Amino acid sequence: MEKQKVLPSFPTPYPDESLYSVFCRYHVRSGNARYTDTAMDLFGNWQYAFHSSVTTPYRLEFADRWFSKKSGMTALDLMKHNTGYPIYCISGYSWERKRMIRCISSGERDSFLWRIHDFVSITLSHLRYCPECARFEWKEYGEPYWHVTPQIDGMEYCPVHGCRLLESDVSMQDVRRQLLPASAVLTESRLIHMSPRAASSSPVEQAGLDYARDISWLQQHGEQYDNHAVSVLISQAVDPYHKVRSDVGPYFFLLYNLDMIIRFEKDNLCPDFVERTLQKYPAYGSDRINKTWTWQTYEYNRAYAFIPMKVQLLRALGGSMEGFFSKMSVISTT
Repeated sequence: MEKQKVLPSFPTPYPDESLYSVFCRYHVRSGNARYTDTAMDLFGNWQYAFHSSVTTPYRLEFADRWFSKKSGMTALDLMKHNTGYPIYCISGYSWERKRMIRCISSGERDSFLWRIHDFVSITLSHLRYCPECARFEWKEYGEPYWHVTPQIDGMEYCPVHGCRLLESDVSMQDVRRQLLPASAVLTESRLIHMSPRAASSSPVEQAGLDYARDISWLQQHGEQYDNHAVSVLISQAVDPYHKVRSDVGPYFFLLYNLDMIIRFEKDNLCPDFVERTLQKYPAYGSDRINKTWTWQTYEYNRAYAFIPMKVQLLRALGGSMEGFFSKMSVISTT
């Protein structure tokens, strides 16, 4: 049996670059005239829907046909650095993570990898970007690229430059069947006229910027944790309030305790930002956090607003994402 040849023009990913962006750059380098030709190169299937590669490691089992071992790249490295996997880790149980790693390591196909999308970017409608990052990338790399972090639910500001993220003209519907590189959309002539607005001093906008920094921190360090470890730390942290609800599922538990902690940790949290974030999710509508949630509501909405709400809860307890884990590591060792 003839060994599958790797793709000589497959690009090395940039920091925080989405897999979708990597595929876009490969499409340009390959010289393929049609997106279906590139899909055949990458996946052996011209019907592949590219939107699944924006934040998830879906179809990384094909990585052995993209590059050789000599390149220094591995499928697991791509999952850890070029998808939303590290952010998902604080919501995923250890058995889920092991299953994902096993699938990618063995080249096994498993639609289970798609579940990351439902936790980290369920509301994404258009690819988002930071104009300042794009300008820097034109100078540093000669091309901009689509990042993972701006596509995460709740992201409104760039964690590096503090300016508001912008929605591109590239919709998720476009992404399904087209490979649209950032260099073709975020042209230098277009960026030169942009003046991105920095976050103001208002509590809501500062909370949005804090959230962006927390997400950025998770993208770099979240792989160290899983839902079980985080739930234990949350339980330890809220124990002084003596209001822990353990008789319901983890998602309902999350919302209940977030509402309770807001009343005690106002310096570390902006309730208006939390409520505005909730309102962006159609499944929640305009319901307030302190509404009495039914078990049916919990079951139906469990995937929605999960990462934004969990990040807010950990911020309330620790002052920041890094602060929470530093604080809780001390508690867990005493």
